[in-house]
Amino acid sequence: MGLRKKVRAMLGLPKRARKPQKREVHVAQIERAQAKIINALNRLPAPDLTKEMDDSFEIHFDPDQPLVTVAVSLYNEPRFIIDAIESLKRQSFQDFEAIIVDDASTDNSRAVAYEAIQNDNRFRIVQHLKNGGVGAARNTALRLSRAPLITFLDADDFLLVDSLELRTNAFLKNITPVLGGIFSGIFNVPEDTPFDFVPPNCRSQSLTQTFLSCEGECPFNVHAAIVRTDILRRLGGFEENLRQGAEDWELWQRVLRHGYIFKSIPKITAVYRARPGSMIRRTPLEHLKVGRKIFSWVYNEIKESEIVPGTPFVFRKGLGQYRREHVFFPRILRFGAMAYMNGSKEFADFLEEFPAEIWHYARYHVNVKQKIKEGVVRYLAVSQSTIDELAPDIDAVVDSIAAHLEVASRAAEEKSAYKEKKYTGKFAVLFASGV
Repeated sequence: MGLRKKVRAMLGLPKRARKPQKREVHVAQIERAQAKIINALNRLPAPDLTKEMDDSFEIHFDPDQPLVTVAVSLYNEPRFIIDAIESLKRQSFQDFEAIIVDDASTDNSRAVAYEAIQNDNRFRIVQHLKNGGVGAARNTALRLSRAPLITFLDADDFLLVDSLELRTNAFLKNITPVLGGIFSGIFNVPEDTPFDFVPPNCRSQSLTQTFLSCEGECPFNVHAAIVRTDILRRLGGFEENLRQGAEDWELWQRVLRHGYIFKSIPKITAVYRARPGSMIRRTPLEHLKVGRKIFSWVYNEIKESEIVPGTPFVFRKGLGQYRREHVFFPRILRFGAMAYMNGSKEFADFLEEFPAEIWHYARYHVNVKQKIKEGVVRYLAVSQSTIDELAPDIDAVVDSIAAHLEVASRAAEEKSAYKEKKYTGKFAVLFASGV
């Protein structure tokens, strides 16, 4: 018998209780945490999202019509239009139509284009009797398009051989009601670069562009994207008054502000010729002036007359307000998860105050389930080994909370009044017959 035990026996003290073994403590911790998880799931089971889904969304693909329209804007460009046309003929994806809009060229550009087309019936040439600018040329092609998807190409640029295939396939694999289009990387080259130039094997960044992530900037070059034709028609196409450039920048911001997103592929699929005499280089201050107007529009509240119905979500407030909410959003997710674990009443109070509109954009830039999981783990206050053993149960809680937030977001969206209003803004007439 040890000395301490002898002393305790001589003093008539009771024997000390046996200390629980580490494994016993660990098991008890797991059981307590598991009970909390089960109680939370029983109080607030995950909603069935399949019943909540709006299955009315579809894009019409007519087998008798092309899948993609390539809108080629042409003005006094006999030198490079042959390269642009040849780059389309060489595409690995062949289910397209090309609409070449000659914006009242004063030289032989149109004749050169006809010669390059030869007898390929996928190509059409449309002539403007009066020069309207590149925005007007693209809008003409947008009106005439027979395809559900459209992409744009200026006459002095060209596409790589797999450009249409990569972007179209990516669109079809990622199609959702909010997907506006797919964009790729663009490689800039000097004006005198030959048509057989092959860019180095570099990859562009893979990301999702939203109204929030762009921060008012132009998200991509005009011929980087392949876009849903119906969306551009609904939103009115390019602003034709922007004759000094930035017409694509302005259009992308309008599309993004109405809740659509763009996903990228990490590939370079097109070549842009940087020309010393280009419009942006001739009038840089005009471009800067337009840019300031676009930024002002992005960072200010949108006018009611500018809201187009039938779009996923409208960013009504200025971008600065959404950026502040975005920074706070991870904390909302973490503490909302703790409210869920606390009980149905507290979580119901949380859902009442949940800023559902954030869900429409922040989830593309925040790992929502990871932040929810951080809140659940913080509430449970257990060791990492316990977290590891309870991983499937914790994941079930995370999925349930995420589903509740999705339902709350959809319910808020249904209350949005702007969907019911008739659009009477400045773009209402332009594509009235195409909507």
